[in-house]
Amino acid sequence: MTQSDKYSNNFPPLLLGAENYDDWKFRIKIFLRRDACGCDAVENGIQVPMKDGKPKYLKEVSPEEVNSLNHNARAMNSLLNGMVATELRKISACITTKQIWDTIKVSHEGTSRIREVKLSMLMSDYKGLRLERDESVKDVQGRFLTLMNSICCTKTCLYYNKTKSN
Repeated sequence: MTQSDKYSNNFPPLLLGAENYDDWKFRIKIFLRRDACGCDAVENGIQVPMKDGKPKYLKEVSPEEVNSLNHNARAMNSLLNGMVATELRKISACITTKQIWDTIKVSHEGTSRIREVKLSMLMSDYKGLRLERDESVKDVQGRFLTLMNSICCTKTCLYYNKTKSN
């Protein structure tokens, strides 16, 4: 893959692990927006058509259910193609895109309680932010912007999860 293909609309972004999770999450959401129903499969999940406690055979599935399954499959394919082997092992038991998304999210962001602790630590870092000896203003500005982005992302996740559970 060439450097110009690295961020192509044709290839999902690659999740390498914790070091690029935040960037990957941002990029994969944009990548999945190519298919509005694929985004819905990630955010809200789909219901696997069941009969007598088991998934229905394809010949028993309605056209609407087939359409929903197709959107789920495309979104799942995008997620899976954007993961390295270590990330794939975390989600090997998942059968829907939503399960994959939630598993990866908890793996990298933690539970709501962990995010609250993280926010508290980030706020402490913010209060203690100082220009270090031999540090340029540009460097401290970079640290400040990174810290502010982390605080905003963590607050947004906490707010979104609280409103979603209510």
